[in-house]
Amino acid sequence: ITNKDFKNIQGNDLAYKNSKFNISQMGAEAASCGAFGTKNLTSVVIPNSITTIEGYAFQGCSNLSSINYPKSLVTTGWNIFDGCTKLKSITIPDGVEKIPDNAFSYAEIKTISIPNTVTTIGQYAFYGCTNLRYIDSAFTSLTTIGREAFYDCERLREITLSENVTSLGYYAF
Repeated sequence: ITNKDFKNIQGNDLAYKNSKFNISQMGAEAASCGAFGTKNLTSVVIPNSITTIEGYAFQGCSNLSSINYPKSLVTTGWNIFDGCTKLKSITIPDGVEKIPDNAFSYAEIKTISIPNTVTTIGQYAFYGCTNLRYIDSAFTSLTTIGREAFYDCERLREITLSENVTSLGYYAF
């Protein structure tokens, strides 16, 4: 997508056959309601200009195995990676300070790397990630964990938090 005026992708507006998709230029808001929902998609590169990914954007992308997490991402909708069964690992880049509400809810990820720059994990951020087993982070800057952030992460056995955590939401774990 190279149209500089493009602000939002709705529904199934994209009809493509490529397995790799590079979002090179797009407005500040991107993707809603299964906009990328295709089984052919295996890799996505999202520019750092993207601030919003609406709910279910990558729902049903069952072959998606690689996606970058842009530093600029501030807001995400529910279940953006729902049904992405080959997406097993995500690395959040250094410099990100907040993992938005619902960011990875119901994702099939097994591991996630979270930089020490993260101060807030939003509510429901990893809700229902039943395969999440390992979080790579020292959480030295983390102060807030939102409501049900890790709720129903039944395979997550251990997480060590620093003494800097001052706010722990209801049913966070």
